[in-house]
Amino acid sequence: MAEISQAIAGGILRLPALRDREWDTYSMVAEVSDGVSRTTAYRYPRSGPPVPTEAPEDDDLFWDLRDRMRGADGGTWDVVLVKIDRDTATLVMTFASGAAADGWRVTPENMARLPEALRPRPEDFEAD
Repeated sequence: MAEISQAIAGGILRLPALRDREWDTYSMVAEVSDGVSRTTAYRYPRSGPPVPTEAPEDDDLFWDLRDRMRGADGGTWDVVLVKIDRDTATLVMTFASGAAADGWRVTPENMARLPEALRPRPEDFEAD
């Protein structure tokens, strides 16, 4: 899983929009199901509104991650949140499935609240 996490982080950090130094954190939600991957992402300055930002184009990484995490019963996650803190070079991923994933799905109903809901907080990067 570490190798896929590094590949995801590398894909994000190579995004042209992130060459701009005017961001401190980045957040992306990827909804992955059989044959379909939808993403939305934002970069965040220390203060100020979220800035819509592209997501990496390599959907295969998310499908590979999903397959590797598949349980013995075939179950797996539906949504992954990926957050990066630029100053500490820390990446965290949070996985959700079923009803817990519904609040993170990219839908017209969620789009008004999603940019701020995805904003990384310092506690997102604290070790458990």
